Amino acid sequence: MPREIKKIFQSGAPKRRTSFYSKIKNSVMKPKNIILILGLMIFCLMIFSCKTANKENTGTKTDTATYTGMNDEQIVAKISEFRQQGEAMIRDSKFTKKEIGLQGENTTPNLKKKWEKADLYYDGDKLKRIQLYPRKNYGEDTQEFYVQNGNVVFAFLQKGEKHEGRDMGEDGIEVYFNNGKIIKTIIRPTGSLDDNALKIYEAVLAGEVRDIFDVIKKAK
Repeated sequence: MPREIKKIFQSGAPKRRTSFYSKIKNSVMKPKNIILILGLMIFCLMIFSCKTANKENTGTKTDTATYTGMNDEQIVAKISEFRQQGEAMIRDSKFTKKEIGLQGENTTPNLKKKWEKADLYYDGDKLKRIQLYPRKNYGEDTQEFYVQNGNVVFAFLQKGEKHEGRDMGEDGIEVYFNNGKIIKTIIRPTGSLDDNALKIYEAVLAGEVRDIFDVIKKAK
C-alpha cells in the first residue's frame, strides 16, 4: 500500500479529522458568530426582496393617485406627460383596442348625430383612451379623450385627418381637466377660449363624456 494512502488509514487520522470538524463547529456555534450569520441572512433576504420589487414595478406607469398640492400649470404638465406616454404606447402597439359602434340602439342622439364609432384603448383592464370618429360626410374632425383613474383628464378636438400616435401639436382644441373641471384650453394654431365659450364647451364636453361612458358600460 503506498505511503500516502497508508497515512489516511493510520489510527490517528480519524481523530485529527474529528478535531478539525469540532473546531469549525465550535467556531460557528459561538453566540457572536451566530448573530453575524443571522445578520447576513437577513441582509441577503432584503436584497432579494428589493430586486423582486423592482422587477415587478418595471413597465409603463401611467396612473397617478392625485394632483393634490399642484397648481394648474403643474397639473397640465403632468397630463401632457401622461398623454405622451399614451401616444408612445399607440406607436408601440401596447394598448388593447376595442371598437364600438355609435349608431346603434345603445347610443344617444347627440353621439349619433356626429360620431360613427369609437375605438377604446385599454392597458390591461384599465381604459386609457377613447377615440371618436365622425360619421360619413360629416367632415374629418375627430375627438379623443385620455382617461386616468376612471376620469377624463384630456380631450382633443382635432381638425383634419387623424394620425394616431403622432398627432401632438396638430391643429385643434386641447382641453385639460382636473376633477371634472376644465383648467386650461389651447386652440391651435393659436388662441384660447373666452369665459363664455369655455362654459358652453365645458357643458358640451361633459355631456359627451357622460354619453360615451354610458355606451361603453352598455357594450360590456
